[in-house]
Amino acid sequence: FKSRAPCSSANLRSINMKFLTGLILGILGVAAVLPVCADTLTVAASSDTWILNDPFNTFSVDENFSTDFHGLGCGFNSHGGPMRAMFKFDVSAIPTGATITDVSVTVTEIKENSATDMTYELHRILEPWVAGDATWNSRIAGTPWNTPGLGAGSDYVSAASGTIFAPVSLTDPTPYTFSSNANLLSDVQAWIADPTSNNGWFFISANEGVQNGRRWGSTTVGSAASLTITFTGSGAPPQQPTISNISAANNQLQFDFNAETNVTYTVESRAAFDGSAWTTLTNFPASSTPTNYSVVDPITDLTKFYRVKTP
Repeated sequence: FKSRAPCSSANLRSINMKFLTGLILGILGVAAVLPVCADTLTVAASSDTWILNDPFNTFSVDENFSTDFHGLGCGFNSHGGPMRAMFKFDVSAIPTGATITDVSVTVTEIKENSATDMTYELHRILEPWVAGDATWNSRIAGTPWNTPGLGAGSDYVSAASGTIFAPVSLTDPTPYTFSSNANLLSDVQAWIADPTSNNGWFFISANEGVQNGRRWGSTTVGSAASLTITFTGSGAPPQQPTISNISAANNQLQFDFNAETNVTYTVESRAAFDGSAWTTLTNFPASSTPTNYSVVDPITDLTKFYRVKTP
């Protein structure tokens, strides 16, 4: 059987065997106690910017707004031009192979330019971009977006990774949180598996035909967008040893077990199932490659129990 234990519990693997006059009558059971640990990481956006297509040509479509003192523009502004924002997060602190179990993104409104309730969306960006270079036309200096302003399906994933409803706010700053869902989980899990695919998210109004421009906290103004990730483990769970080649000969018991890479093992025994202390029989050092270890012990008791334990 398998059971879960707090993160502080040791990772144990045990076998119970019964002997009678030197003959093995059977293996009574195998048990593994594997720790289940959950960690949470919260990081602010590592880079962000916003882009604008201004029909009045007040600004150039090639102008960069990464250091704009107003914060990130998003929505349809009073000039009738769409404003769209982007941000990226550094998730390199999460171990490769970790399982992502919860993801939320918080953005903070710092100014409203219109009295309109609105829904905003996050979309995973497919193309690399540089905050200090990105404009409506270009994602990197000299490298255009597939479609100016970012194209659905080519520059960003068409399906939204998350949505928020932002009603008219009487006070600012006002934080809004994109709650965890399958798409956000999938995005971050993909970035952990392949860090080169981490191009962040596109932040866009769900209805750019309505005047709904707002300003949002950035890395230079107010509170930048933040990402909170809960994850478990740093790879596949430890493999339970498989007991094999059990034999009794010449008044000795022998059995083998498979050992994982970079794990030390201690083999212990005692005469009773419970109530008596475990005695160390032998220790096995960590191996740089998967291997098998053999255990040999003189048969001195009618009944004896063994366990294989990791630190």
